[in-house]
Amino acid sequence: MKRLLVLLFAGLVLASLASASSLYLECTLAGGGFPAQFSGGNGTAIANCPAAPSLPVGYVYTAVILWDTGDYQFGLTISNEVQMVETPSSGTWTSSNWISSSISCDVVGGGSSSSGPCTYTGPYPPSTVYQSSTLTGPALQAFAMGGFSVTDISTVMAGSVATSAIGNFVEYDYAPVSTVPEPANGAIAGAALLAFATLARRRRT
Repeated sequence: MKRLLVLLFAGLVLASLASASSLYLECTLAGGGFPAQFSGGNGTAIANCPAAPSLPVGYVYTAVILWDTGDYQFGLTISNEVQMVETPSSGTWTSSNWISSSISCDVVGGGSSSSGPCTYTGPYPPSTVYQSSTLTGPALQAFAMGGFSVTDISTVMAGSVATSAIGNFVEYDYAPVSTVPEPANGAIAGAALLAFATLARRRRT
């Protein structure tokens, strides 16, 4: 029975290693400001997304995702529209390292903006507007440890607003390094459950 308990515990621990975790960080302006704000709803700003922290031994970064939020304040006409475009780039890590070269969303409304794709829904994920890096393996690890910048552009397309704002967040996903192929994790969990069932049958007899 003791051996079965050890097998059960080991199987469940190994199966749990397949789970991943995420870290969300704000991309701030020079001097630490957040979010980028634009008088009259028009302007350009550069936000710096911080590098990911070093991970404990045995863990690696598995994905880098850029999230974008946007809003305007005090619409001055009945119908207002502000377009917000975000383009990631920094050094060798250009927009070509992402699924798309840029992402955008339009914020519309009257005196106040209506809920939309880039409305902040926090805490995490912060909105529904995002894109992922196309990098993998060692290149992804170097990218995550180096950080990157984002160019934010706010443009009034209709009406008039007092101010607008764009906020960028970077998500770093990480997981333990495993020499067990992904399909095998289910087998491990299955073996653990089988051991548990066997233990239960023995205790009834």
